[in-house]
Amino acid sequence: MTITVYGATYSTRTQRVLLVLEKLGLVFEIKDIDLAKGEHRSHDFIAAHHPFGKVPAIEDDGVKIFESRAIARYLVNKYPGPLSLPRDSATLADFEVAASVDYAYFEPAVSKLGWEKLFKKFITGQEADTGVVSQLEGELRDVLDYYENVLAQRTWLAGQEFSLVDVFHIPWFNFLYTKLGYEEEIQSRPRLAAWWAKASQDSAWKKILGEQHRNS
Repeated sequence: MTITVYGATYSTRTQRVLLVLEKLGLVFEIKDIDLAKGEHRSHDFIAAHHPFGKVPAIEDDGVKIFESRAIARYLVNKYPGPLSLPRDSATLADFEVAASVDYAYFEPAVSKLGWEKLFKKFITGQEADTGVVSQLEGELRDVLDYYENVLAQRTWLAGQEFSLVDVFHIPWFNFLYTKLGYEEEIQSRPRLAAWWAKASQDSAWKKILGEQHRNS
């Protein structure tokens, strides 16, 4: 049965789910939710798909799930393949630490920078708070330094193999690099730059970017 994704192809969190689906080779369809028109905040969408009015959400053979990381973990558990979670306890621990760093430190810094530097003026008419931006940039540099150090011991963010943790990061690194203008923060860290050079050329990711451009 075809998996239905409710989201927007330009949304980083929707892209995260689409990348998992592509990597697993699953058949899916996208029901585009127009965020600019507020469709994600409609009563019908909230009642049927996401109680907090966000994207993405999916439906798979009657199972409804929201939140991108929960969706990703569901998919790799139900459909074993190249993104299956590690079975060895030590390797799984490395994976969970990396996933937690993404959730607690990396994504919050980047998403908040996105709000201040891109979306705040568009939505509220207010200028970015330079003090907040400076603080967030410091938090971002801290986590990028951490990744640079971790990659001295690993090929990928969670270990020697490409994993779901790398999938979690790719859309946000693309946003950081192409939308926020922080490419120098990546390129100035050689190991992180090497990781991004590989990750950004992933064939499934390039396919998603192509779909995004066709739908824009």
